[in-house]
Amino acid sequence: MWTPNSREPVASILCHPHPIKAIDIDPTGRYMATAGLDRVLKIWDARNLGECLQSYSVGSGASSVKFSQKGLLALAMGNVVEVYRNVTNGGASEPYMRHKSGSTIRDMQFCPYEDILGISTYHGYSSLIIPGAGEPNFDALEANPYISLSARKESEVKALLSKVPAELITLDPHSISQVDTPRLQEKLDAKISLLHIRKPKIDFTPRYRMKGKSGSAQKFKRKQKVKEDKQREFLQAAILQRDQFMEEDKKNKKEKSKPVEILDRFKPKKKS
Repeated sequence: MWTPNSREPVASILCHPHPIKAIDIDPTGRYMATAGLDRVLKIWDARNLGECLQSYSVGSGASSVKFSQKGLLALAMGNVVEVYRNVTNGGASEPYMRHKSGSTIRDMQFCPYEDILGISTYHGYSSLIIPGAGEPNFDALEANPYISLSARKESEVKALLSKVPAELITLDPHSISQVDTPRLQEKLDAKISLLHIRKPKIDFTPRYRMKGKSGSAQKFKRKQKVKEDKQREFLQAAILQRDQFMEEDKKNKKEKSKPVEILDRFKPKKKS
């Protein structure tokens, strides 16, 4: 047995006097099953590899062994699959279920949280129903088969953060859970101002002109014209900006309404 942070094996044991053909560890990590060319199946305590818990004699050398979530053990011998119960307690005197395939079995695997055993042969693939093989009650915090896309991303981030040493994390925990109120209020005000456009107040004082062109009527006309021109420019720019905002909002709604696929999280993100 090896660990990623060691260059030497952390555990080594002589399991069989002949070469080993198959090995598997149960999902709880407590038991290990080995099968060799000596036609013997052995069950070991994975926490104390020097102790063999059970030893069984099989008809022919098992080419593959697999544990289920509920402790069932499947053996593949040529084109025959045998499933045993209570192998860790010594109660596997005869097989619980037996299946004969039309071709040599290459590999097999139990489906998590389902009573299904998948076997692959030289001629194809088969699914076998094995009652009591899968765990009926799943832990959503450990392995959730119905996890959503956002929850999967969150779990991946948490898994990566758990590997980071605590001394490298220098974030203030009190500021993470707070809302940036000023920026949020600015965004809301900008959105409201785009939806409800108002004319700006323009204070314009016309300059003095030659005699005959600076009367009160002429000044009033020039002042009104300048105000109207500036207000027209402002309204055109605001309407254009509002239309762009509405188009972006519609695009975002369309993208959110699309069905989420499993491989969407691997697509490149659009640059804003």
